[in-house]
Amino acid sequence: MQTIIKTFKEFTKFLKNPIELRDSNQSFQQKRKVFLSLLVIDFLVAGIITGIVAIIEVFGLNLTESNNVMKVLEQFPIWLMLSLGIIIIPFVEEFVLRFPLRFRCNFLVRLIILLSSMTGRRNKIKITISLQRFWRRRYGNIFYLFAMLFGLLHIANYEVSLVILLFTPLLVASQFVGGLMMGYLRVRYNFMLGFLFHAVFNGIVIGVPLISMHITTEKWNFEEENCYYSIKIKEASIFEKQSSIFTTTIDGDTINVKGTSLNTIINELLGKDEYLTETNNLQSVNKKINLIFINHAKGIFESKDIILEKLSKVYNFDFEILNKEQTVWKLIIQDTSKLMQHKTKTQVDTNLYFQNNTSKIVEWSDKIELEYVDLSTLAHSLKTYYKEYILFADNDKNRFDFTITAKDFSSVANFIDQNYGLLLEKTMIECEYVNIIFRENKK
Repeated sequence: MQTIIKTFKEFTKFLKNPIELRDSNQSFQQKRKVFLSLLVIDFLVAGIITGIVAIIEVFGLNLTESNNVMKVLEQFPIWLMLSLGIIIIPFVEEFVLRFPLRFRCNFLVRLIILLSSMTGRRNKIKITISLQRFWRRRYGNIFYLFAMLFGLLHIANYEVSLVILLFTPLLVASQFVGGLMMGYLRVRYNFMLGFLFHAVFNGIVIGVPLISMHITTEKWNFEEENCYYSIKIKEASIFEKQSSIFTTTIDGDTINVKGTSLNTIINELLGKDEYLTETNNLQSVNKKINLIFINHAKGIFESKDIILEKLSKVYNFDFEILNKEQTVWKLIIQDTSKLMQHKTKTQVDTNLYFQNNTSKIVEWSDKIELEYVDLSTLAHSLKTYYKEYILFADNDKNRFDFTITAKDFSSVANFIDQNYGLLLEKTMIECEYVNIIFRENKK
């Protein structure tokens, strides 16, 4: 810990006034201590920034979903991505952005001196002295400029949008700090130490997830292809987020599922409500998987039946559809005039959601905010948030804005009655539910 603190103090002292000066102690022991200390500090900084981004995403802004790095990693052979991410790209970046941090190695400086030599030896000496004077006087600006360029270069990892542009300083802050550290190692020690730092950092943040995904894919992969259909099933990586539930062609012959629970998939295929599910193994039924199914023989068989058969084989379960009495809550309009006060007012000039006729639903820790939603969507959101079965049976096409701040389900009925003129009525109805029985938990 003392070594880390000492290294941090020396590093911050350098940042206050960057100068091109090698450390007097160039021993292997000294380099190792500085290298490891800076690596620990860099990961601490990256962790803090990741935490800040996570907090922002809790408030409804998706910043990391547009990061393309993990998507690219999954599309190419592991040996190629490891070579690119840990060796080739870091070396190129270090050569372009850190190698020139020494006067004698700067490409632009060498070019200017070379051109000046063509005008005579005196001009060459004069220009060289001027460049050295400028270099010493503006070295701090030069050092920070290269670090900033390194950080901004990594915004290419994201799909560009207004939100990403607004949060660019935060999203590239980790790379900027890393650029400062690698620049420090380059200036105080040598180019290869900075490159090694870059390679090790990438090896941890890219190599570990990549190897993990590769192991998971090999272990849980199931593929079958014939003249009638092709199907691929594998467990989702722990690094994946659910990006879609079902994507189908017009004739329903392609089904693509990513990062979705087995429970959700089974109920979607059966056309049932996943909240009406019983099982003997909650861990297995909540397992998240990726699935791709393509029907090559249109009209010969039902695609969903094939998928259910293969899922049952891979995850070793049976299912049955049963009927039973179920307690449900019906959402009923009790005071129309009060409800209509919250009808969405179209704001053509200022609200993008309303311009595109798109609902906005944000779930916070203490409330739900809904904009431009119908009452069926409200019922579904309340069901998801409060874990109670809620239905809206009427065919009301009006759109409303709601903010639900009830802490628990016991108080939500009174809240929506007082604020929106809506009633939750408890009743018993006969419902179809899916009973999923795992014969043996192989997975």
